[in-house]
Amino acid sequence: MGTTTLRRVGAFVLALLLAVTLGGCGFSADAGTGNCTVKANNVHQSTGSPGFMDAKMQITCSVSLERLSGTIKLQRRIDGSWVDVPFTSKSRAYENTRAGKTYVVMTDTYSCRRGVFRSAARGSGVLDGRPSSSAAWEYGNAVTNPCD
Repeated sequence: MGTTTLRRVGAFVLALLLAVTLGGCGFSADAGTGNCTVKANNVHQSTGSPGFMDAKMQITCSVSLERLSGTIKLQRRIDGSWVDVPFTSKSRAYENTRAGKTYVVMTDTYSCRRGVFRSAARGSGVLDGRPSSSAAWEYGNAVTNPCD
């Protein structure tokens, strides 16, 4: 799970500097601290659509944001490298978020098949008109044959 820091100076926000720790959603400026956490869940057989696999991500921030976005996708290990699974990437945006509330984004489903899969997620947000995003992806664990 990745965590980063967002800071404010009075009513003015200094230029947002990305401060990523462990690859999470990041925002940074100065004084008064808040955190955003991005978590990529493991790929699994869909409970709502048996015969398909999917994954979810969660973003929780300790401060309210004007806009919060998350993107999650499935990846498959092929010949030792992680490759994005086509048509599974999903992005969702939330406006005027609440501090402490968890926001969820789910991949599009992908028909069950054998192989090693993981989820990849990242987030972005806007505070006081200043956008920032995580520089690195957050990954779920590798799962072999998620529908078995």
